[in-house]
Amino acid sequence: MLSFVQYILEVALTASGNRAEYDASKYLDPYIGGKEGIKHILRSPTKIGDTTHPAGTEITIHSTRDERGNRLTRGKRNAFHSVVSVNNGPKHEIANSKIQKPKLGTSNALNTNFGNAFEAHTSYRLHRMTNSLNNQDPEHQKRIIAINKLRDESLSKLPRHLQIQAIRLGRNASIAYLSSLKNNHNISADDIHEVHLTNNGISQAIGRKVSQRANPHDLIIKTKDGKFHGASLKAKEGTVSNNGLKAFDERSIFNGKHTNVKSTWSGQTNGEAAANHHQQEFNSGSLEEKKAHLHYLFKSHPDVPYDYVDADKKKSIPIKNHPNVKALTDATNIRAERRGANVHFYDQDGKHLAYVEHRRPGKGKSPQANAKFGSLK
Repeated sequence: MLSFVQYILEVALTASGNRAEYDASKYLDPYIGGKEGIKHILRSPTKIGDTTHPAGTEITIHSTRDERGNRLTRGKRNAFHSVVSVNNGPKHEIANSKIQKPKLGTSNALNTNFGNAFEAHTSYRLHRMTNSLNNQDPEHQKRIIAINKLRDESLSKLPRHLQIQAIRLGRNASIAYLSSLKNNHNISADDIHEVHLTNNGISQAIGRKVSQRANPHDLIIKTKDGKFHGASLKAKEGTVSNNGLKAFDERSIFNGKHTNVKSTWSGQTNGEAAANHHQQEFNSGSLEEKKAHLHYLFKSHPDVPYDYVDADKKKSIPIKNHPNVKALTDATNIRAERRGANVHFYDQDGKHLAYVEHRRPGKGKSPQANAKFGSLK
């Protein structure tokens, strides 16, 4: 059970005092009119108009300010109020303390819209910054219109602070990637003839069927002379690859045998048994098998070369030159250690190459083996 202090901080919106302005700015203002993926509900039975609605009733926030732009406040304590409605019915004022604090940043829809906005804005900016802008081919123009439409639609579904963040990160990513194309791949802005958004795979863009698992490109550029290059876009450095267990076992071979991580989850509530099996099988393999396994997790043997782009750090680096990939390539010995449901990988000098989390990504979701770069320390 939550303590009163926890309740105030985690559940209830504050209606008066210094925190009231913060709560209204963060939890109400960005969502006026309703935003996909964010739900406002009543935290207790509340009279709206002539009807008392039960706790949990979904409401729409219409305004938090009066006609002069000042906060709506009532009573001796100047308690903050908002104009709300139920099922798009009549609008009435209620105290902000009657509104349950919504959870931000955890909704699948919110994450999807943010990712689409970030990737589409990066692609559109790259188009505008290169000779792709002068390409009048009708098919190319249709692709760019679709990218722009996805960007605008995705941004419209985000609260203001996430709109700003997606635009800022898209700008960072496009500038960093274009700089890397010039400095690392001898591809200038004038050389770029087409920009493709490829978060559903690159096969259509390059005109041949390739594995989407091995090619994590979120965008592809095509040069005037027909060469392709791509970028894997990260808002910030995090997961390198999300792996379903069937595919994971198919691509994980040690001593000539496939792993059986998927079956170890049967009847398990966490991934410790799967991690234990993963560690033991990995350590039984040859150096070549170990390297192949980690290169698969790193997606460092693509069919089309690409850069790993960290928008938060404004960095773009060819995946083959990533410090962890280079350390893996140069390793003369690799060992695995298990800690709980995670498996950590170290080279002969004790450098932390990577780790894999064996977990369920959400309630009712299928287990995954998700890889992240190690610290190299």
